[in-house]
Amino acid sequence: GLVLAARLVASPAGLLTAGPTLPAGPASQIVQSLRQHEPVDLSGVHVVGALDLRGLDTVTTAILCRHCTLDGLSIANVTFDRTLDLSDSTVSGPVDASGASFNGPVLLSGAAFGGDIDFSDATLAELVDFSGTTFDGAVRFDAGHFHDVARFDNIDVRGPASFAGTSFGARASFSGINQPDLTAR
Repeated sequence: GLVLAARLVASPAGLLTAGPTLPAGPASQIVQSLRQHEPVDLSGVHVVGALDLRGLDTVTTAILCRHCTLDGLSIANVTFDRTLDLSDSTVSGPVDASGASFNGPVLLSGAAFGGDIDFSDATLAELVDFSGTTFDGAVRFDAGHFHDVARFDNIDVRGPASFAGTSFGARASFSGINQPDLTAR
C-alpha cells in the first residue's frame, strides 16, 4: 500500500509503462555508493530521480544497470575508469555526457532514450556499443573521440542526429541505421 503509493508519486511516468512495476531505488543512493568507490551492479531497477554524477570528478568502479529505467542521466565532464553498462535499459529524460571521458567499455546495446542525448566532446577509449538502441530525441556526438570499436548497428534515431567533427580511431559500424536526418561532416 504505502510503498506502492510512494512509488507512484515519485514516478508518475511509471504509470504509463506496461508490464510489472520495477523495484525502485533512489538515484542518490547510487551516487553515494560511487562516492565511496563501491561498484554498482543492478538489474531491473527503476532509478528514481535523474542520476547526476557531475559532483564526482572520477567514477572509479563499474556501473552496471541492465534492464533498468532511469529518469535522466547527467554525467558531463565526469571521468569513468571502468565499464558503464546500461544495456537494455530505458532513460526517459535527457542524457548529458558532454565532455565526459570513458576509459572502460560503454555498453548501451538495446537501450531506449526518451530525451535528448549529448556525447559532444566526449572521449571514449574502449569498445562503445549502441547496437539496437532507440533514440527518441536529438542525438549529438559532435567532436567526440572514439579510440576503439564503435557499434551503432540497427539503431533507430527519431530526432536529429549529428556526428560533426567526430573522430573514429578504429572500426565504426553503422549498418541498418534508421535515421532520416543524420549529419556527419
